[in-house]
Amino acid sequence: MIIKFKKIFLISLILLFGCPRDIDIAEFSDDFSEYQPELRIEALILPGDNTAIVRIDQSVLITDTEIYNCIDDDGDWNIDYDDLGIDGVIGDPKDENENCDFGAEDDDPCRTEPSEGEGNGEPDCGEPHVDEADEIISQLHVRNCNVSMSNGSAICNFKYDESADYYWYFPYNKEKDDLSFVEESFYGGYIPNESCANFNWKDYEGDYQFQCDCVDYGTVVSKESIEISPPIVFFNESDVDILESFLLSADQCSNIDCLKQNSTLWNSGNNSYNKRYFGRYAIEDYIYYSSLMPYVYFQSVQYFYDLDNDRYIYLHGHPDAASNACEDCGIHENITTMSEAVVTDILEFDDPTIPAIDNYYYEMFTFSDSYRNYYFYDQLDLLDPERTNLRKLDSNGEPTSMVMGAFGSMTSEKIYFEIIDCEDYQTLETCEDETLTKSVCMWYELYDGICLPKKLPNLD
Repeated sequence: MIIKFKKIFLISLILLFGCPRDIDIAEFSDDFSEYQPELRIEALILPGDNTAIVRIDQSVLITDTEIYNCIDDDGDWNIDYDDLGIDGVIGDPKDENENCDFGAEDDDPCRTEPSEGEGNGEPDCGEPHVDEADEIISQLHVRNCNVSMSNGSAICNFKYDESADYYWYFPYNKEKDDLSFVEESFYGGYIPNESCANFNWKDYEGDYQFQCDCVDYGTVVSKESIEISPPIVFFNESDVDILESFLLSADQCSNIDCLKQNSTLWNSGNNSYNKRYFGRYAIEDYIYYSSLMPYVYFQSVQYFYDLDNDRYIYLHGHPDAASNACEDCGIHENITTMSEAVVTDILEFDDPTIPAIDNYYYEMFTFSDSYRNYYFYDQLDLLDPERTNLRKLDSNGEPTSMVMGAFGSMTSEKIYFEIIDCEDYQTLETCEDETLTKSVCMWYELYDGICLPKKLPNLD
């Protein structure tokens, strides 16, 4: 009886104290009142672009109302597009004021009505261009550091630049067809100064080191030197059509130049890869690539061409790793073989004045060991010794405490490709004209003749 009573009492406590309650993060401010900002350093060699970049930021508390202030500090809030209310979207699709009946449709007035702050003519928390990433990041940059990288006796000194690099910002969650709304948001960082013109960023056998001296923070160095990662090599489908035959030659390679000799896509004349073509709606089309061992981790990023604004825009990206899990991929003696599935479609918009998108490129990255750990071991703390290879020097010049971030390399290689819509060529002559359809289309006699991709189920 006593045992049953204890169980009932325990369950009652769980129910009593387990009720959900909104907690204001500010309630914990006193717990961190003595907090001191720390450095986070991302020092990255980019051999594919023949340069390097270093971003040095200071950490802040999430309760820092000077930075997260719900004010348009950089003056880019636009009343014509951004006055969307605290939910950041047109109308009230999430029923913030809870006045919708159960099962209300998307076009119900309770979901299309203005949300809190919408249409009030003032910037509000949650709206586009209010406390957005580029506004916050600019307030975190540490600008008073002396930064350098070295490779043997060669030293490159860096300078601070407010527009060191950029990332893609989609302020309206891709709800607008007009691609001109997609922004290139710049951030500050350190880039090589003019004296680094002859510094070798592609010494795959070199030992690179990093150092920075920051006022109020001291000196930070890389724990040990790093070796940069070599790029991947792209192959045509015909190159790897029979993997065993391909490996007889390619798996003997110990350098990138050897791998390129096995690729019919590599154009040594212009030092780039020939463009690839795929038929729209073709099945099982891939981009094939290979890396030297032991570099088995990758990042694949796809971009599409915005014709109206003459630029390539980020579409999507994902991490990857070599394995023996598929027929055309694997880890071999000296190399890996990989394949990236291609979505063989043309991106079209509801607005017919916006050109359809049929041109893309993939950019594949390999990682130095140090940056691989920082990038892929994201479940570990930023100060975990497996993630960061940065150390602060003590007064005797000895490396002591760990610093958030990493020093390493990400080496990239690009390949451009285009989707050909075979149905645009509805005569035998145009369909199989290689100058028009790039050998990806075929004339099918059924249905009085039709031009379709070669890679389709047998329709004869």
